[in-house]
Amino acid sequence: GYGDCEDTSLLLCSLLRNAINAHVVLGSLQGYGHAWVVNEGQIYETTYTQAQPVPDPEHYIPFVLFDDQAVLELWPGALREVFNLTRNEALKLNLIAEVVNGFATCGHNS
Repeated sequence: GYGDCEDTSLLLCSLLRNAINAHVVLGSLQGYGHAWVVNEGQIYETTYTQAQPVPDPEHYIPFVLFDDQAVLELWPGALREVFNLTRNEALKLNLIAEVVNGFATCGHNS
């Protein structure tokens, strides 16, 4: 499947909410807009290719938490600020190109 951090965070949160009190978080990661899932302080990073602990949780700056019931702004105006964060689309496209080239090199052409 395909999707970016918002898509995969929404999916994971929906699945986890059947068992735990998870929330999607919109915020900043190293100055760029990002989304992830959180439960009791544990960050679930959905952009990794394998499950692993987040090595730098101090770089995840939450602005807004939400689930299927409510939206919680961590300060007045936080939701508006989240939409003003930049996104590094060039970095995302370069990473995708590297993965595709890696598959082509290994003989995994689709």
